Order: sequence, then structure tokens, then C-alpha cells
Amino acid sequence: NAEKGVRTLVGKLDLSQNEYYAMTDNVYNVGIGTLSKKSPLLNKAIADGAYGAMSKQLIYTKDANGTRQDGLATRSAGRPQ
Repeated sequence: NAEKGVRTLVGKLDLSQNEYYAMTDNVYNVGIGTLSKKSPLLNKAIADGAYGAMSKQLIYTKDANGTRQDGLATRSAGRPQ
């Protein structure tokens, strides 16, 4: 599930509620495989505890199958940079 995926991805890194929601949304929609294997900059930001860099990497417009999803694009556009 997405919540377990977030914990797997971030480990013990503290997340605010909004950061947790953003990560869970992305894990649910694009898949843990995409975030863990195809997002090296996100993984570096997590490893470094660089919250600002993490936010910049949570911009996704395609689902796990590579299909553009308008809902993902809208939510990504609304996230603070």
C-alpha cells in the first residue's frame, strides 16, 4: 500500500503531515518503483534530508504506466516549490 511505500522510501526521516500526504499521493499514483528506482534526485534529497529539494522532485504528471494524468498534473502544479 502507499503508506508502507512512503515508509520504505523515507525510512525514519521526519515528514510534516503535508509532506507525508504529498509522498503518499505520489506513491499511490506513480508507484513505489517509479519513485525508488527512477527518481535519483528525489532519493538523494531524502538521503540528505533536504526537504526543499524533495518538494521540487515531487512533480509528476504521468502514472506508473507512463500515461499523462490531468489530476496528477493539477496536484503537482499546486504544490509549493
